Amino acid sequence: LPSPRGVRGHGIGWAIALTALQRDAPPAEGLILHAPVGPDLDTRLFPRLMRPMVVRRTVSRVLGARPTQLLGGRLLAKGAPRDAVEALFAGNARCEAFEVLFDALDAGWFAALAPVGVPTAMLWGGRDRVLRPSLLEGLTRLAPGASSGVGPGWGRVPELHAPGGNAA
Repeated sequence: LPSPRGVRGHGIGWAIALTALQRDAPPAEGLILHAPVGPDLDTRLFPRLMRPMVVRRTVSRVLGARPTQLLGGRLLAKGAPRDAVEALFAGNARCEAFEVLFDALDAGWFAALAPVGVPTAMLWGGRDRVLRPSLLEGLTRLAPGASSGVGPGWGRVPELHAPGGNAA
């Protein structure tokens, strides 16, 4: 297969992309990591709460069924179209990987990752209430020389707030 031009990963998705690139996947020419998860997996409350499988299954199903009623727009920031939020969480509820990722991605996994040798950009949303740009310090060993930035109008999922790409 030809090398992809680049790989984009969001939250835990970046972890999947990075792990694949460090194994047998074709190399990428660059990475864009949005709100990457990793350096604080052993200290953040959410990953610790998600350790028991029964909790993961419950969270996945409940959020998949009624995300806007339960979140009230607080987690994903206000202003995102309701149908887009519900489609996102319905997809998460169907995603079987959600339940097993919390077993695979822990502090030991993160510590074992090797640095990447491709141009990398790390981005955060200025209104993201889940992952903050302060994580950059813990990520710099994985992408020496990475550029970083904060989209001031972005929330947790910028595609929901500005599907046309203008999250100002």
